[in-house]
Amino acid sequence: MSEADEAAGIFATASMYWVGVDTDPAATPDQIAEFNDFYTRVHLPEVLELNPGFWAATRYRLETPDPRGDLGPTWLTLYSIDEVAGADRYVARERDPARGRPKYTSGPGLWKTMSPRWRLIWRQVFSIGPRALPPESIFMVGMDAADGAGAPELAAFDQYYNDIHLPEVLDNGKYSAGTRFERYEAFLHQRPEGCPQFCAVYEGEPAGAAGPPPGAPTPGPEAWERRTTTWRLRYRRVGELVLAPDAGVAA
Repeated sequence: MSEADEAAGIFATASMYWVGVDTDPAATPDQIAEFNDFYTRVHLPEVLELNPGFWAATRYRLETPDPRGDLGPTWLTLYSIDEVAGADRYVARERDPARGRPKYTSGPGLWKTMSPRWRLIWRQVFSIGPRALPPESIFMVGMDAADGAGAPELAAFDQYYNDIHLPEVLDNGKYSAGTRFERYEAFLHQRPEGCPQFCAVYEGEPAGAAGPPPGAPTPGPEAWERRTTTWRLRYRRVGELVLAPDAGVAA
């Protein structure tokens, strides 16, 4: 990862690994503080050191749930992976226990009782707009194209999403940047609907209430108009950006 790419933000990366967890809703503020401190100061550096290609990590807390129900984890950790090979290595190790997995430091009580909800790897599809490093607030939309869409329909879906929909969302919602991802591997994604094939992340504060931005969107192709939206979630950053010891050096 070059200094220029690093400065562009955590989403300017070939792949990302997302880990979403829930903690006991009855946890005290002191327990939450202890959990956050351990996660940021101990666990994130260990993950970055022990997984080649992982170059940065930052954490977010759910701020605005999907109005349709409990569809996203309370805590979301985003790991930036600087090359496709880094994601491939991680997936290969997870699929083959004989390769051995890193051993991480055990955390405090709340850490030991947390409930994993997401373990997902995404690959970047398209990105527009300048970035903060890292953004304080992100709005995420997961979706699938229409059932039965073939290659031509998906190509039309992608073109519309990249060329028309993302710029409209940034303009109407006053977001600073937007990045699209496609699912590469879903190790864990709790139901009801499974992990979506696509996800868009919009950076920055919205112009109004969290959710879809104002303004009538331009109609899209059939694969877009019959899409299924799995979740719409807003997260706010907790803790600082953590960089790998060799950030800036290709793994």
